[in-house]
Amino acid sequence: VLLAQYLGSTTGTLRGRVTDAITGKPIRWANVTIAGTGHSSVTDESGAYVIGGVPDGTYRVVAIFPGYETAERRGVRIATGKVARVDLVIGEALLAVEATAITRSSSRGTFNVDAPPSLPPARAGSETEVVEAPALVPHLEAEITESAFAANLVIPKPVDLETGAEPKRSLVVREKLPGRFVLEAVPRLSDHVFVKGTLTNSLDAPLLPGAVDVYVESIPAGGAAAVSNFVGQDRLDGVASGEELTMHFGVDQNVKVEQELVSKEVLSKRNSKRTKVRYRYAIVAESFRRDPVELWIVDRVPVSVMKDIRVQGLEMTPEPDEMAEDGLVTWKLMIEPGQRREISTEYVVVYPSEFSAGVLGLEE
Repeated sequence: VLLAQYLGSTTGTLRGRVTDAITGKPIRWANVTIAGTGHSSVTDESGAYVIGGVPDGTYRVVAIFPGYETAERRGVRIATGKVARVDLVIGEALLAVEATAITRSSSRGTFNVDAPPSLPPARAGSETEVVEAPALVPHLEAEITESAFAANLVIPKPVDLETGAEPKRSLVVREKLPGRFVLEAVPRLSDHVFVKGTLTNSLDAPLLPGAVDVYVESIPAGGAAAVSNFVGQDRLDGVASGEELTMHFGVDQNVKVEQELVSKEVLSKRNSKRTKVRYRYAIVAESFRRDPVELWIVDRVPVSVMKDIRVQGLEMTPEPDEMAEDGLVTWKLMIEPGQRREISTEYVVVYPSEFSAGVLGLEE
């Protein structure tokens, strides 16, 4: 997630990852909270989270995920205009185990079962042993979503599962949904270009919320049979019939987008009370696809929240298609096969010399 860049803000940013203590794999949908504040976030598929707008201070950061023990980090310092990083490792919660005493009479073959601590006295000619009952299985509370829509899904045939067997899946419906696909890149955060689809639920029933496995079907060169490749997991909110939904379908390796700081030029005189710096950035996009493609590029320009700090002379070539008040900008480009497109951004930041570029969150 690309956050806005506020100059002169009295807040900072916290980011990091949440991983499994045993496997080291990322934990998705973990809730990360800054204790004592209203600031929190949920991790994405890579286990990453970002919490912005945190007031300057020292905090306790807590990560919670059902079935896992709570992880926390104390004494986390979040400074104005800075990004603090806190990675949290969480382990599965220990399962509660109940012990049951079984008194077996060797002479009569009878069994008396009692739970501790009220165990009956052992009689002569008998032996007593304590065995552990099956562990209590942790469960997740169901999430209730109120909606005016409902759907009854009928399984074609019953599915029998033996105790302890692996879960099985049963196909309910297979249908193609109409959609529109674009490529999306945020080069300030990643060099990857992602495929984003806006689909329409054309079914007569709503799509229920839950986890989604995402596959991309492609046809290899030479007209061979189509191949389905697993590209990751997403999460689907409830989608009513006729409503649109947005999903990501992995990385497109045939389009490259890179960003660099071309120059940083100090325009103010030495020992001046005000520092004046010009920044120039370049974003280069290149397509190696065989067909034209629509590419959305998202970036940001700084926004001042103090009268003593100014952003001047903003020039962007080409002009962005969208620009929000928080400085987030979007270009929607059509790129032909083999074409190379360049975006240039230039602006000047003026601020009191007692401030440093690092405190303001600018490139140093």
